[in-house]
Amino acid sequence: AVSDLSVPVGNREFVTSQFNDIFTTEPLSADETRVRTIVSTLVTNQFVAFGGPCDRYDRACPGFVPGLFGFDTHGVRANASMIATPNVLRRGYIMRTCEEILAIDAAVTNALAAASLTASSNRDTSNIGLLADVFMPGRPPSAQASAALLSVAEAGAANGFSALDQWRFVMLSLCEASFFEML
Repeated sequence: AVSDLSVPVGNREFVTSQFNDIFTTEPLSADETRVRTIVSTLVTNQFVAFGGPCDRYDRACPGFVPGLFGFDTHGVRANASMIATPNVLRRGYIMRTCEEILAIDAAVTNALAAASLTASSNRDTSNIGLLADVFMPGRPPSAQASAALLSVAEAGAANGFSALDQWRFVMLSLCEASFFEML
C-alpha cells in the first residue's frame, strides 16, 4: 500500500554532517563551536531518534551493557537501529536544532555564504533558489514554494526586521523541511 512507503532519511551521522556543512566553516569561531555543540547534543547523541551505527565509545547508545560477556570493557550496544526511519521524535529534534542554530548570526551568514549570498543580497526567487539548493541539493523549490518563501522574507521586511533576519526566516523554513534529511 502507498501508506507503507517510507522516505529514506539519513542517520545521525548524515544529519550531523548536513548541519555542520551548512552552518559552520573551518577554523571554527566561538559561535560555530556553539553550533557544533548544539548539533552534537540534539542530533549526533540522539541514537534512538536518528539511528545509525554506534562504536565502542558511544556509552549513551541504546543497549549499552558494560562488560557484557566479560571481554568488552567498553560494553556492547545491542539495541541501536542501523537504519534511520522518519519519526516524530526525529522531527522534533531537527526543528529544535534549526531554531537554536539559526538564533546564531554566524550560522546564518555561513549558510548564505554557502549559496554565494550575503545578508544584503536581494531577497528574490532567484536567490531563494540558490539558498534552497544548499538545503535541498538537486531539488529546486516549485514556483509556489519559492513565492511562499519570498513572502516570508517580505513579511520580515514589512515588519522592520533586518536583512539578516529576513534571510533567517527563510532559512528556518528550509531547515525544518523534511528534504533536509532525505537521502
